[in-house]
Amino acid sequence: MILTYFLILLGSIPMVMFLFAVIEHRHYHILFRHLLVCALVWLVVYGIATVINLQYWFDYQLTFLPKWEEVKIMMFVVAGLFVLVFLVTSIISLIQRTPVREWMGNHGKLYLVIGSLCFNILMIFIFIMPAGQKYDYSVILDRAQEQFEEVEPSEDNPVAAVLAASQQNCLSSSSTCRNSSYDNLVMVKNFEDHDLLVEMEIAFLNREKEVMEVFEFGPIYLEAGEAVPVVSKSEGEKSSAWDRWTNYTEDHTAFIQYRYRWKSEPRN
Repeated sequence: MILTYFLILLGSIPMVMFLFAVIEHRHYHILFRHLLVCALVWLVVYGIATVINLQYWFDYQLTFLPKWEEVKIMMFVVAGLFVLVFLVTSIISLIQRTPVREWMGNHGKLYLVIGSLCFNILMIFIFIMPAGQKYDYSVILDRAQEQFEEVEPSEDNPVAAVLAASQQNCLSSSSTCRNSSYDNLVMVKNFEDHDLLVEMEIAFLNREKEVMEVFEFGPIYLEAGEAVPVVSKSEGEKSSAWDRWTNYTEDHTAFIQYRYRWKSEPRN
């Protein structure tokens, strides 16, 4: 989470530089030179983010870009922000009967700044934020792999599930954060050297060993030696690969209990 905020701050540097240039300089030729410098910094920052995203794509098979549905929502948000500013300034100018030439002179830089801000927000959402989120998710996946290494499978129990994470995704200690739900991620692994068709039932327990929720998973094919996150079909469809969780509980999940059915069956 800390890395995500740091990368967002890093991705905001070109925008901050551009804003200072707009405030300090009125002449568009001078502003254009500053814009070139900002563009160079932008290329460096987003080049680093691109390399990070590519690394997690190759190492963890986490998709390079967020889900298109998430991108569309953010596009509507930033477009709505720009349209809102445009409508407000236009209505005020109409009320004051400001000539078009004067209106453009008064608000040209404002539209340039708002447009740049909206574009920067969109790029941060698409490239910068996922880089930090993928790092956090990869740590969880590595933790699950370490737990699997301690499992001793047998012919009667060729599948194992581990609780990889149960966490609140916030940094502050405010009451809002304390009352937020816990994101739980369970990983399941096939220890056999052939494919298995697996169906599971997983119970989530708090520190008092009280069952908070029961999650049903599958049937799903697990390839030989494959480890996958336990997520619902709807979660997989609506969320990016690095933001998929098994379920959400009001209290911290301290333990899981599970039972499963399996059989060796070739895929159709």
